[in-house]
Amino acid sequence: MKYWQRAGERSLRRYAYREAIQQIRSGLESIKALPESRERHLLEIELHVMLGVPLQSIVGYSAPEVEENYARAFALCQELKLTTELFPILYGLFRYYMLQGKYAKAREIGQQLVSIADQTHEPDFIVAAHRAVAGPLVYQGEYSAAMPHLDKVLSTPTTAELRTKVNRYDVVDPWIAAGSYKSWALLLSGFPEQALAQSRQTLEEAEALQHPFTITLALSFSTWLHQFRRDVPATLAAAERALALSEEHGFRFWIGWGNVLKHWALGITGRDPNACEAIRQGIVAWRAQGSELGSSYFYAMQAEVALALNRPTDAAAALIQAEDFARATAEGFPLPDLHRLRGEVALRMNDPMAESHFRKAIEVARQQGSLSHELRSTVSLARYLISAARALEAQSALTTILNQITEGRDTVDTREALALAQSIQG
Repeated sequence: MKYWQRAGERSLRRYAYREAIQQIRSGLESIKALPESRERHLLEIELHVMLGVPLQSIVGYSAPEVEENYARAFALCQELKLTTELFPILYGLFRYYMLQGKYAKAREIGQQLVSIADQTHEPDFIVAAHRAVAGPLVYQGEYSAAMPHLDKVLSTPTTAELRTKVNRYDVVDPWIAAGSYKSWALLLSGFPEQALAQSRQTLEEAEALQHPFTITLALSFSTWLHQFRRDVPATLAAAERALALSEEHGFRFWIGWGNVLKHWALGITGRDPNACEAIRQGIVAWRAQGSELGSSYFYAMQAEVALALNRPTDAAAALIQAEDFARATAEGFPLPDLHRLRGEVALRMNDPMAESHFRKAIEVARQQGSLSHELRSTVSLARYLISAARALEAQSALTTILNQITEGRDTVDTREALALAQSIQG
């Protein structure tokens, strides 16, 4: 039986994931002929752990066969009353639930992972557990709560041995994942320069690892970073490279994400009049392979492009989908933008609720500690107030937010806020 393990491991080292899946599944099929024993079950658990990495890389984190793979291993661990062996299984289930947008379940498993890590003191468990706890917190808009966990991962020295241990059960390098999440959390917390520096450093480190799936993750997170900064060329370049890697290696997981970001960049500049439909298809592809998380933000991008193309009715429809998803999953990080975009749609439709939506966006941003969202929403509110001959109110709102900006004076949002404030002064 060890042959199947050795063959699978060789394929994994070469990132020949389809080959690895075939070899490991052959091993699992072969051990069915063995008599029931503890040794057989331990071998089966090990093969299921090995299968998790290539399986998630090829079919996606949340495909049904991923849950089946980990559920079988979990049942065996429970039957044998194992603890250490249970960790990578729980970690795989954590990813499965998180990618489905089941954040409460993912957070529950994250705490179980921390408990096992604390009991065993295994360095790779500590790194993986804190990376697991941080992910759902970022997606739910709890940046200050996520940051200590991200820093715990990033402050742990990396060694070849430690990385090898984690790579047994993690699809991506956890240090790269933590750096990517931290760049996003920094950006939304109001530190765009630190966020960009973190993203660039993380991508450089990912490139050095020469691990295609990890590079694709770092690129994909950087597309979100550039998109929120409204850096269209950088968004397009990162998305196109991520798509090329995904297609080359068969990473279906990233293709929908990449297409959403690519067509946002083409649509927001008016280069693609069919961008809304392309984004919709990207979201369908993203969700078709079991992935759900981030969908509220993807729908928000569809709404933003629809507004850029002067299609407010389509924007309103996309926002309904975004709001429904956010409500069902408690996905919180896009909420301020959903309220802001609802205000922009209201303006286009002569709806008197526009101001209310902008103020709600500011309120939610403050609750989350998202200074970047607060800045963007304040700019929208200020434009509305100026158009309503309430320039003094606009000036007060702009002064309040600009006094909080400590970095990123060259971002699009800050420049717009400064230009509006100056136009009021005369």
